[in-house]
Amino acid sequence: MENLELLLSRALDAVIGMSSEGRVTAWNGAAEELFGWSKEEALCAVLGELIVPAQHREHHARGLEHYNRTGEGPVLERRIKITALHRTGVEFPVELSIFAINHSDQQHSFYAFVRDRSIEEAAHREQELRAREATAVMNMGQKLIEDVPLDDFIQFCLDEVCDIASMDAGHLYVVRGEGRAQILEPSGIWCLRDERYRPVVEVTSRLQFKPGQGLPGRAWQSGGLEALENLIDDCKFLRREIFTEVGLTRGVALAVPHGGNVHAVL
Repeated sequence: MENLELLLSRALDAVIGMSSEGRVTAWNGAAEELFGWSKEEALCAVLGELIVPAQHREHHARGLEHYNRTGEGPVLERRIKITALHRTGVEFPVELSIFAINHSDQQHSFYAFVRDRSIEEAAHREQELRAREATAVMNMGQKLIEDVPLDDFIQFCLDEVCDIASMDAGHLYVVRGEGRAQILEPSGIWCLRDERYRPVVEVTSRLQFKPGQGLPGRAWQSGGLEALENLIDDCKFLRREIFTEVGLTRGVALAVPHGGNVHAVL
């Protein structure tokens, strides 16, 4: 037993022991770091309540009951990709392998080896995003070759950007006028992922922005990306009421420059 404790304590992956009743029997240093619970806090706690997300708990309980009754476990000794729960309530991706140990007194226990997949998942998402961006650029190039009407090309580009950025709604403002008389006006070109966002179109159609005014005006003035993480609590956001009504809570505005000047804002 001492050798086992030494082995678990030196393991680089999180190692968790569980009794046939579903309570924690082993919890190494890597598990403390990964899940945020100390060994003293974790031991004897119900594992399903400690680190299993709510949507997986019923399946976890059924699997334990099935093994206790039949001695069979379809998830044992396999690499499983799933999510786990940190002490803070944050859900994150993990890979785990579970092994059952049958004891001489006809009792049994389980050990799971768990590793964090957050970095791996982030790298995978980044690769997917870069691939989607490359495809979008090629598609835009193809549209230019096809010499489609300008509004159609802008609509296509807006749809592509909203898809890549997972935006629920998108609109392009255009800069009109000359010199100090320049102003941002709505173009009428929209991307809406759901028709429930339609009321935003009507309200936006009546708004113009000067440099520095509102979220679009701020992006125009800075020439870059501006963001509001919580539109509902920002009293300066002019369309706060309608955005809240349709369920839009965050906003970004991106300047579209050309030749050193901003010509539009997404």
